[in-house]
Amino acid sequence: MVFLSRIVHPGESYEFGPVTNGQGYRKQMKKQTQIPDEKSFYRLPFEKGTFTLTEETLYQHSAHRKPESYFREKKKYISYRNEILTLSVRLENEPQNKQLVFIKVEKDSILISCNAGTTSSYLSRFAFFTLLDFAKNTWSEYFKKYYWPDFFDPQTGKSKYLKVINDRQGLDVEELKKYPKFYKPGFELPDLQNEPAPIHREEIVPVSVEDKEENNYAIAYCLAHETGGWKYAEHFPFLVPSHALLTKDKTRIKNFTNFLLGQSDYEKLAPTPKQVQLIELCFKMKELATINRENQWGAKDFTKDDIEKARKLLEVWHEALELLLAQKYVADYRTRGLKSLQQKPKRNSFYRCSFKKERPKLVLFKNDKGDYLTLELRLKIKGKTCKPYHPIFPLFISTKQASRELYLLENFTDFQLIEFFSTTDFKFAVLKCHYGDEIEHFVNLLAERYEIKES
Repeated sequence: MVFLSRIVHPGESYEFGPVTNGQGYRKQMKKQTQIPDEKSFYRLPFEKGTFTLTEETLYQHSAHRKPESYFREKKKYISYRNEILTLSVRLENEPQNKQLVFIKVEKDSILISCNAGTTSSYLSRFAFFTLLDFAKNTWSEYFKKYYWPDFFDPQTGKSKYLKVINDRQGLDVEELKKYPKFYKPGFELPDLQNEPAPIHREEIVPVSVEDKEENNYAIAYCLAHETGGWKYAEHFPFLVPSHALLTKDKTRIKNFTNFLLGQSDYEKLAPTPKQVQLIELCFKMKELATINRENQWGAKDFTKDDIEKARKLLEVWHEALELLLAQKYVADYRTRGLKSLQQKPKRNSFYRCSFKKERPKLVLFKNDKGDYLTLELRLKIKGKTCKPYHPIFPLFISTKQASRELYLLENFTDFQLIEFFSTTDFKFAVLKCHYGDEIEHFVNLLAERYEIKES
């Protein structure tokens, strides 16, 4: 049986021989091949704001074209060192049908070279068909995983921050777990430049809880939000009044009979004046809760209209919170879109929760770690700092220690910042050589709105 090795040291070209006597593989070096200098790399742009190289872009930079008949191209991943991905590429019907191809990914473009004639002004057939295969057969953000500027030691070609895995599934790059997630130049940061001035709200004065039940039934209030994650959601979290069946001791909700979606639904229940006021605010919330995504089938950021509605919705939530704290029966209801509220409430979609009167504050910790800095987000509640709970949903936050205790955020900008930090477990790192321009400006804007502690 013959075994072939897949891993080759960078800068070398090999023939592979069979295993003999169970003592490993025989490799014969044909010639020493150096990685070309930067002047020998051809540059092609990505689609704006992405790491996507399209076939259209490739055709604009080369006279080569995809054959009408089937054309065989085979590549092997060799190494990833000093930001250079090295591949061995075979083309069908080529006199020299195996060559090395070198790829470097930058934030807005891809650079490619090879030892078969590619220059800064000419794209060889090997380079062209390598990129064509990537453009046809890989997902749009494929090259993003090879974007690691300044993370390598130029002397050794290795990185103390990364783990390179080269196996039968391909070549992958992972951050070592002992480090936080790293920011890389060009990555999108929350836009705080044009955000409204933060609103600092007064503490809510506790009020007495209303206690009005009849025959084990009562009006309850449900925090309606979606189960599939807010990036795919049809609506922001809003409050839905409902008719609830209580336990015999009237301390908990046993089940829900129906949602109260109009005036005729709640008038016959004889609500108190405060309950009527709160129910009307619930209806106002629903009018503002719909999210209008450009692509309903994929995760998309909020549109400007969505954000404007979310800000108005948050103000209604703050108006309703004092009244809500006076109500005895509340629950968390996981929806599957607004249409699910037209149906009978499902018992397995309800969860216990409680709303808290405290105003959560955001605090950032900036720490010097030598070659890099870290920026960490924490909540301050009752003077104590704690880690936010993940997963999150808009307008509210909870802590890791008490995930069912919900705190209403003061500003929508708070949620945008929390959402950004949640993708890195509320802490990310920045190489000191990258701490400038975008990231420094971002931190300066944070300092205008939030407390930042340095160490």
